[in-house]
This record gives sequence, structure tokens and C-alpha cells, in this order.
Amino acid sequence: MTDRSRLNMIVVQALIASIMIALLGRLFYIQVLDGERYREAALNVQSRDIVTPANRGLIVDNTGLPIAINRAGLEITVDRSVIDKLPDKGESVLRKVATILKLDFQDVFNRTRLCPELEVGQRAGCWNGTRYQPIPVTKSATENQALSIIERSDQFPGVDASPVSIRYYPSIAGENAAHILGYVGPVTEADLNNDESRLFYRNELIGKSGLELQYDEYLRGVPGVRTVIVDRRESVTRESRDREQVPGENLVLNINAKIQAAAEKELAASIQRGKSLGRRADSGAAIVMDMQGRIVALASYPTYDPNIWENGITVAQAKRLYSEAAAVPALSRATQGAYAPASTFKVISTAAAVRAGYPLNQRFNCPSKVQIGTRTFKNFDSKALGVIGFERSLALSCDSMWYQIAYDEWVRDGGLSPKGNPNDHFFTAARLFGFGKKTGIDLPSESAGRLPDREWKKSWYEQNKDFYCNYRERAKKSQLTQLLLDIARENCLDGDKVRA
Repeated sequence: MTDRSRLNMIVVQALIASIMIALLGRLFYIQVLDGERYREAALNVQSRDIVTPANRGLIVDNTGLPIAINRAGLEITVDRSVIDKLPDKGESVLRKVATILKLDFQDVFNRTRLCPELEVGQRAGCWNGTRYQPIPVTKSATENQALSIIERSDQFPGVDASPVSIRYYPSIAGENAAHILGYVGPVTEADLNNDESRLFYRNELIGKSGLELQYDEYLRGVPGVRTVIVDRRESVTRESRDREQVPGENLVLNINAKIQAAAEKELAASIQRGKSLGRRADSGAAIVMDMQGRIVALASYPTYDPNIWENGITVAQAKRLYSEAAAVPALSRATQGAYAPASTFKVISTAAAVRAGYPLNQRFNCPSKVQIGTRTFKNFDSKALGVIGFERSLALSCDSMWYQIAYDEWVRDGGLSPKGNPNDHFFTAARLFGFGKKTGIDLPSESAGRLPDREWKKSWYEQNKDFYCNYRERAKKSQLTQLLLDIARENCLDGDKVRA
């Protein structure tokens, strides 16, 4: 053997030895050092969780009156591990169940199918849990229906009836509070994928909006979980975990149910009065606070029955919730509606005037109207109220006095061509009072509102300049009036300026 052949043999032997050492090292790492993780992974493939949701905590008002409770219902369930072993896979049993419950067979069938078992377009009502726990067909069975099934268990293998907890909003004091309470619903794929900080099980009910969502982690409690190990034939071989459920905590609100009911009633009545006077009057909000700043009532109109979600919302109900023709009942006007503050802004105006140097004892004329540029601004009902002070102007809600003060301050700030940093006393006072910011109320989806100061005006101009500079081409024919054309031209030329 030549020296070259001997060298090649040594290189090949070294390569084979290094590969063997690497394989043995990897085998040692997998079986010894990282063995526990792989054992858990193998068990997860073989394990099945049977989940029992915890009783959801109650929601009560500031006097202890319950406004969200759990009421008892009768649940009819189907055990797939039993009916799947029948010759017809349990179809005949499900048909008899549908007949007794007076339901469509297709609905019953869908409710007992795992969602992946059905085509994407046919998954309405499918089951998000596993086949190893009872699958609910209905939660509102009557006693006679339940007895018809239990007393003939030989004809209904795998079918059972049991009491179940249903979320219910009893309206004991006549309150609705739908926009405060929100509702609960089943866990979805989005819930499972989007919130990694919280552990959900597929057959749980979780908060979807309002307080039910805001405080879900406290109200929901901890579900009971029984984990079983199954073999390749899906037969249970042993039990690996059995955790008892922990009921959710109760939630005490600042809301007073009686005041809430009164606010809702008066709001609805004022809407009806507005309609009787020929006004549009299709929506509104009412908020009642105590002297410590606590919200004791928060009403929004129009509203809806909060129990429709748990009872099973219909297509017609779902459409109405978001219908503009019905004034979008799903929208909480109190926390999501953005409206001009109207005469309540006079409180901020008074603070702005004092900040600008007006003495509190100064008196002003409150004429019936004020002319600014080419426009006439009228007082409410075009009434002149004489010479009054700040206190009287708030009590009588004089508009013309504030038009004049605001105009005078705009002129002092430089009008259309301010120099340096204008005082902007009204904008500053509004900002200090929190306008344009969220209040931080513990309800989801609160709108921040808008403070139309100079910065906002510039931002608005950048977003809308192109539209107004090409208004004739962009606007509808019905919007091509001379007034709107003049406004568009003005907004195109200097829409970023704060005008009088």
C-alpha cells in the first residue's frame, strides 16, 4: 500500500469516526439531556383534555343588586366516543334527539361535529372542543324533553341531560346596561392565536365586549381539566391530571342600577320628544356622575337586549345591531360617540377667559346676534339677555357673548397671520381639561375625541387638500352648489389656517 493510499484511508476513518461521535452525541442529548421535553411532547400527542368551564363571577351594582348572573338551564349533550361506535355513526340517535327538541336534524348534526370535520362554508354551530367530552346540543331544553331522553337511555346511547350555567342579565331594577355589560361568547381561533398571555380552552365562554371583556380574566375563573392518555385506538389507558374548577370572582361596579334605569328611561323619552317635534333624533347618550367623579349611570340610545347573545342571535338581530337605518344599536354613544360638546363647553370657555386675563366680575353685553366677517351668529332663540357676568352667562347659556370674546382673542393672537407662538387660550384650556384624550374609563374601545387646534388643522389640511383642490371632479353633482364650491376653494388655498 502506497503512502498516498494509507493517507486516504486514515482520512476516511477519521471522517467516519467524527460522524459516529456526532450521532452518538446527538443521541445522548435527545435521550438523556433533553429527554424530558420529548417525553412531554409524546404525551401531548397521546393526551386528551376534558374541560369543565368554571362558574362565571357575578356583576353587581354599588348596592349589591345583581345585574349579571348565571341562571340554571337544562343542557342536552352527546358523547361522540359512544355514538361514533354505532353502526350508522349515531345518525338515527341524533334524528330522534332533533325530533324531541324540535330542532332541525342538520343543526343537531352540525353542533355535534368538530369544526375541522365540516367544510369551511358549513361550520355554523360546529363544536370547538374535543370528542372526548359531552358536546352540548342545546342549553334550553324543557324538563319534559330532558325526561324523555333520560327515561329511555337505551334508545339514546351517549345522550345525556344535565343542569348547566347560562349567563343572564336579569334587569331587576329595569336597567338595560347592554353597552356597559357587553356579552360572552365561545372561544374562537382568533382568541387562541391572538392572546398568548392567557390560556383559553375551546369550550369556554369568554368576554367579548364591555365589562365582560374588560374583567374577563377575573370573572372567568379557572376551568377544571381532566387529562386522559389514549392509545392508538383512542381508548383511554390512564388519567394523568384532574384539576378542580375555581369559580370566577364577583365584580362590584360604581353603577347604580336604579339610576341607570332612570337615565335610560329619560334618554329614550327625550329622543321620542325630539322625534315628535319633527327632528331626526335617532340617538343619544346620558352619563351621571357623583361628586367624587364615579360613574353611577351610563346610558346609550338606541340599545338592545343583552341576552340575545346567550339565547342565540338571529341573522335579523345581527343586521339590526349594525344597521345605520336603526342608528347602529351596537355602538356605545357614551364611550365611542364623538360629538360637539355644545353649550357645556362654556365651562371651558370661562376658564379660558380667566386665563386670558378677564376678571371674574367683568360684565358683558349679550345681544341677540353678533356679526363676524360676512356671517351672523345668533343667540339661542335670537333673544337678547342684556348686560350679564360670567355666572349669569352660564346660567342663561348666552352664545353671543362668547362669540365676541372668542373673536377678540383670535384677533389678539394675530388672526389669519399669527406671529410667534399664539396664546390660543381656548385650545389650551380645552387641552388642560383633557379634551382630545381618552378618559381611561375601564371599558374597552373608548374613543379619544378630537381637539381641533392648530396642529390638528394642519394634519387635516394635508389629508384633504387634494380633494378640495379638485373638488369639481371629486364631489357629487348634488354637492356642486356655489356655497360648497366657495368653501372648497377656501380650503384648497389656506385650509391649514385657523379662521375666526
